[in-house]
Amino acid sequence: MAGVKAASKEISRTLMKLLKSRQGVPVETLFGVLGSLAGFSCQMGIRDEYSRRANALPPLHVVRTLDGRVFYFGDALNEMLAESQYSVWSLSASHARKLGGTPPDLSAIFAHVSRTCGGTDFGVPRFPEGRPVKDLPVDYVRTFWSLIQPAVQKHCNGPSEWHIAYGLAIQAAMDVSKAVIDPGAALEIVMECAVPMSKLDPREVGL
Repeated sequence: MAGVKAASKEISRTLMKLLKSRQGVPVETLFGVLGSLAGFSCQMGIRDEYSRRANALPPLHVVRTLDGRVFYFGDALNEMLAESQYSVWSLSASHARKLGGTPPDLSAIFAHVSRTCGGTDFGVPRFPEGRPVKDLPVDYVRTFWSLIQPAVQKHCNGPSEWHIAYGLAIQAAMDVSKAVIDPGAALEIVMECAVPMSKLDPREVGL
């Protein structure tokens, strides 16, 4: 796990530097970016892993909507995002609880994302009241993925660890921001961004 921990520290360091302004680092934006990249890393990790295997297609179910957009679902994706011991959700939610926060209803977030696929509301997070985030998750992926991911790949021992590095970075962000944002609210921002971005067509962000 040494490589994963090094990657998570690099994620935190780089994002803090990129997001810092005269007013400091906006915590809502920080968790929005972390959640967006964490969710997207689940799908991209699966793609990278299977690209190394001869004649192997990634275990992703393709959903095509009437407007021509493509979205990706599947058990392997859900495992990394929300179901395994080291999923984005497990790492983030357990830490939020440890800090006294109440996790949001994850099933409701998944249902909302599935219901809005192909519509104008897809990828538009429903943030906690009083906690607006400036940009959409897809914009965060488009802007920050290429800036953050090279360091993640450098330190992690394979793509199956990428989402873990982001999960640990989310934990670290909760630690440093717990005095200004409730960990449960931070977690809600994370998952409202992570779930839709895990299903995003990479071509929509130029990948």
